[in-house]
Amino acid sequence: MYSPHAEVRKAVSLVGAQNLSHPSEALLIDFVKEALNPQLAANYLIDRLEQHQQPASELASHWQFVIESLTRGKVPPAPDPVSRLAIRKRDGNRCCVTGKPGSLLDPLLVVPVLRVPDGWDTTDQPQVLDMLGAFFGRGYRDWWLSYIRHIDNVPVFDNHWLVRHSVAQVFEKGFIKLDRLQPSMIEFELKGVAVGPEELHLDIDGPYPLLGDHSRSRTPTVDARFIGTHARFSRSIRFLDIASTFAAAEPLPDTGEAVVLSGAPRFTGSLLERIFGSNPITTVFFSVWRLIPGRARAAAYKTLRKFGELLYGRTAATVQRLPFGIYLKTHTDPAECRNEVSALALVYQRTAMPTPKVLDAVYGPAEFAAKNSDSYLLMTQLRGTSMDRCIEAISDNDLDHIRHNLGIFLSQLRSIPKIHRSGVTISDTLGEACKDSRIRGGQHVGPFEDEAAFSKYLMFPDDPARRGHKILFTHSDLNPRNILVDRIAAQGGGYRWIVTGIVDWEFAGYYPEYWEYTKAMFEGFRWPRRYNEFVKSTFQQLGDYSAEMDVEKRSWENADHV
Repeated sequence: MYSPHAEVRKAVSLVGAQNLSHPSEALLIDFVKEALNPQLAANYLIDRLEQHQQPASELASHWQFVIESLTRGKVPPAPDPVSRLAIRKRDGNRCCVTGKPGSLLDPLLVVPVLRVPDGWDTTDQPQVLDMLGAFFGRGYRDWWLSYIRHIDNVPVFDNHWLVRHSVAQVFEKGFIKLDRLQPSMIEFELKGVAVGPEELHLDIDGPYPLLGDHSRSRTPTVDARFIGTHARFSRSIRFLDIASTFAAAEPLPDTGEAVVLSGAPRFTGSLLERIFGSNPITTVFFSVWRLIPGRARAAAYKTLRKFGELLYGRTAATVQRLPFGIYLKTHTDPAECRNEVSALALVYQRTAMPTPKVLDAVYGPAEFAAKNSDSYLLMTQLRGTSMDRCIEAISDNDLDHIRHNLGIFLSQLRSIPKIHRSGVTISDTLGEACKDSRIRGGQHVGPFEDEAAFSKYLMFPDDPARRGHKILFTHSDLNPRNILVDRIAAQGGGYRWIVTGIVDWEFAGYYPEYWEYTKAMFEGFRWPRRYNEFVKSTFQQLGDYSAEMDVEKRSWENADHV
């Protein structure tokens, strides 16, 4: 996240240069960005790192102590029966977060908003007080210290609320937070905390909880400072919860080979998905289904897409989940669809990489003469989660395994020979025109007889870094949304994260060898520094493309991709 404050940018840069283990770097960055006054927190961090030469790992350890003092703290005094009833009435006998009543399986509970931090007011760690002052500001910090020291005198209404049992659990773990809608002290917005691959589907009446007195009895409302503290700590709580699984992991020994899921076809995930890849009846069904005219199949897929949205919600702009582990992808360009089908076939035949199995493809106007018709690609699901959703949930050790795994798969991709159209060097997988969001806004260009002809469509075509490369098979859109990873169990109770597949092959083709790397960094501004460093180190196994990266960056800065 970009900050307009120079101090914040400097502090984040200093932390990034410390080579901290994960999640220490993320904790310190959140210490700055989630602070009440990010500039104050940034200046504190800069002072400790530059003036006092304090190790960043030590600062991260102090901040971890602050967070764990809260998450492992004491439970505040419980309300008596009369106060408990008053809290229920105040909160309208509904969950404060979701607005839902209780149920037999998910009852409503009167619980503390936060525990009482055990250690913030300690005298043997004065730097803890300094960090709290930099994070909260002196006034907010001193209020917390007063609360801790005089907990028995604090009204129970301030730090207790009525929530469902399930909500209390996810709130305590930092999966959700409530951001105050200033200047109100009782209006909030419910938000998910995007750290880790977990998907929460809370049943809510609306995303704007109102923590007022619904009993109209002048019962004191929840103190917004407890809600605000949790919101500022929620990401750090998630990081430490995830990090607690790192130490228990026992990664598999490195074999020097890419790990592929054993005992199942490469295109599968769950048992139901495997049925679509191997069952003879299913194979016969789709063989017969493909004999039906494309117009009729396209109409069926339009209906299936709407049905999938009703069942699962909208999956993505061009991809929709369907029952039984099937996904439907919609292309507005039939050439893209043909190229993706071709690319998937090549990857399946020539590499060990798990790939979706194509069940059917309808190529739009080229197959049935209809204007403005979409193309459809029906395929099986791959198991795993996209890296953009779980990069923060992966330990450094496991990220090394993914780097090794991905490097081997990339080497296999680059070895796929070109078999289409003599005299054409750079093209899509069918030997036809290239299409890439990096080039002319995604227009079709080429095919090209050599790299020099291709480079003329790019800025700085005569730069030495634009010539002399091997032309290799390239995915051409290797961003973290398209790289799937998952954990596999190991003997002895450990696990290892592995690459379970790469999706979205519509831009695949034969390009200069540097293209996979520079294109993977094309949207680097969207991703955390940790992911970008992962990409750089992955491609270092394949070659030094720093000069090519420099030319591409200068091109992007001049809007060469438009």
